Amino acid sequence: MSVNLEAGLRSGAQALGLALTDAQIQHLLDYAALIQKWNKVYNLTALRDPADMLTHHLLDSLTAIAPLRRHTQGQPVRVLDVGSGGGLPGVVLAICMPELNVSCVDTVAKKSRLCAAGGGEFEAAQFARCARPGRVPDRSVPDHLLQGLCLFA
Repeated sequence: MSVNLEAGLRSGAQALGLALTDAQIQHLLDYAALIQKWNKVYNLTALRDPADMLTHHLLDSLTAIAPLRRHTQGQPVRVLDVGSGGGLPGVVLAICMPELNVSCVDTVAKKSRLCAAGGGEFEAAQFARCARPGRVPDRSVPDHLLQGLCLFA
């Protein structure tokens, strides 16, 4: 991803009141590049322009960080991202909030595969897994937070 996207991500994060590390910024840019790469083969999203991916995927996902931080107060919590598509916002949350243990599920297999690749590739140790397509993972311990697109609409 280009320097302009990095500057846009840094500026957007700052506007949202987020202090992200250089490593987190790089992981987010790498994840956007991974989405762009997979999108060429699997047609995951209608967005093709990296600048649109920045605003509509990364920055949109980052808007959840401040409210989640207020809610969790730095405590470790489990988050189930239902309908996460290719890992948005689940992978972004896992990259930016190490106290979260994030699991994602989506009904579309190709999106679940990207989600799993994104969580593993960026060493998000707190990224639990992507469930099989269409299957909410069995939970012996309940999730503290359940995220779905309806929460951000």
